[in-house]
Amino acid sequence: MLRMIVTASIVGLAGAALADTLELDLPGSVERQSVTYSCSDGAERTAEYINVGQSNSLALIEIEGETLVFVNVLSGSGARYAARQYIWWDAQNAVTFTDETAGEGAKPVTCQEKKA
Repeated sequence: MLRMIVTASIVGLAGAALADTLELDLPGSVERQSVTYSCSDGAERTAEYINVGQSNSLALIEIEGETLVFVNVLSGSGARYAARQYIWWDAQNAVTFTDETAGEGAKPVTCQEKKA
């Protein structure tokens, strides 16, 4: 079993310490990847993807000044993550970011990976 301390990831992305620590005992090795995106709403967003084994995937993304933990959910294609009312869907070399409470006419934000 592998012990992963998620607080270290959140601190690194948000730049601020958190009071609590979440420790997860999960089988497999941890793979981490940080990706920065330019989005159609003018924002630049960084997602830190954390994968443990083949069935545990998280994405840490700062939304409106708060780091949210997105959990991988069922998807027909690509990798789809959910946190609160937000969906972060990485498919076909682009990310679609939506707020499920924004209403029917709201357009999703599209994000493209920034090349180094």
